[in-house]
Parts: sequence; structure tokens; C-alpha cells
Amino acid sequence: MLLDRGTFEGRRYLRRDTVALMTSDHIGSETHIARDYFYFPGSDSGFSFGFAVRTAQPGTRLPDRRIPLGWRCRHVFFIDPRDDMFVICMMQTPTQRERIQTELKMLVYDALEK
Repeated sequence: MLLDRGTFEGRRYLRRDTVALMTSDHIGSETHIARDYFYFPGSDSGFSFGFAVRTAQPGTRLPDRRIPLGWRCRHVFFIDPRDDMFVICMMQTPTQRERIQTELKMLVYDALEK
């Protein structure tokens, strides 16, 4: 439903303003939360109701588009309405999450561009 902004199989389950609230950053600069190494959404993301929300472009070779929603702890998921897709990756690694997540996104988007 998040991919289709509140609808599923043509039926609306969530209001548009509810989806907008669910996909907005609720940890703005006024909270003074440090976006350091221990901030799991990453320095280019805020946090919404249960998942990260992209607030800036990452400094990688990923395509110039926002991956607006996701989470990355022992699993990674992201939702991209522009390309009508979602990706889920389950992993078990305490130290390679960032590298695997970046590589996963590059592989997915490289496959789409061809």
C-alpha cells in the first residue's frame, strides 16, 4: 500500500494525508538527534513511523532519485514508487550492512537501466 500511496488492488485503504504523514521525517534538526555512526537510518535520512525517510541524496553512485522509504538493520527494504518496485534483503552481518545495502541498490538500479 505504501508503494501505491495508500491503495491496494485499486481500493483505497489509507487516506493520502495519512500516507503523507507516515512518509514524512519526524526527526528534524530541532530534535538535536546526532546523525552519527550510531544513527542507523544514515546521515541522509530522517525517520518516520517505523522506517527511514530519505531527506537528501546519498554520496554514492546511485541514480539521481530519492529512495523515500526503507529500513536497514539486519534486513534492508526500500520502496520506490517512481519505478513501481520494492526490494527486501535479509542478511546476517554485524559489520557489512552499509556496504551490502549500497551494492544491492546499485545492482537493482543498474539492472533497471539496461
